Amino acid sequence: QNPSGGRNAVDTCGSAANLSKNQFRASNQSHDRALLDSYKEIERMCERMNLNSNIAKAAQHMFKTVDDESKKGKKAVRSTEAVVASTVYIACRDEGVPRTLKEVCAVTNATKKDIGKTFKQVQQLLKKTVQPMKASDIITRFCSNLRLSANLEQGAIAIAENAGKENITEGRVYTSIAGAAIFMACLLRADKEDSR
Repeated sequence: QNPSGGRNAVDTCGSAANLSKNQFRASNQSHDRALLDSYKEIERMCERMNLNSNIAKAAQHMFKTVDDESKKGKKAVRSTEAVVASTVYIACRDEGVPRTLKEVCAVTNATKKDIGKTFKQVQQLLKKTVQPMKASDIITRFCSNLRLSANLEQGAIAIAENAGKENITEGRVYTSIAGAAIFMACLLRADKEDSR
């Protein structure tokens, strides 16, 4: 028998084990870098949208949860950029400063279609349901941007909510409803001032 044969076999096994460890370590390091890059992208998006650090942190936490859950179920998400955009969108809703999908799309390379599809996956992985946006969710910010009064803002919200109760807005986009409600509130205010 060749005594070196046993040593060669051991050496081969040892080399294979070391190679496997190195590959595993490299894979983990690569994944960690990708995770950090995604965190930075979330921060960049939030900065461009003038959102505070709490929203960025909430989005990062959600992104990590989605990443962990997708690995558990071995179900890959469509695109990292779309997941980043989806988590920022949800974080904005959770923190009470909702942004439209169009606004989110403006600060990412992901398309509206990609975000829409990925958003459903993200909800499933987070085990949460995000209610559809309503006109009243964005009227306050729109009125603030237009420097309109608090009374006019409340009037616009009331118009949008009443229109919803009457099913007038069914099938309409919430941003269009918000714009129409603000416009009507301005007209009503102008009429009142003219009557004085």
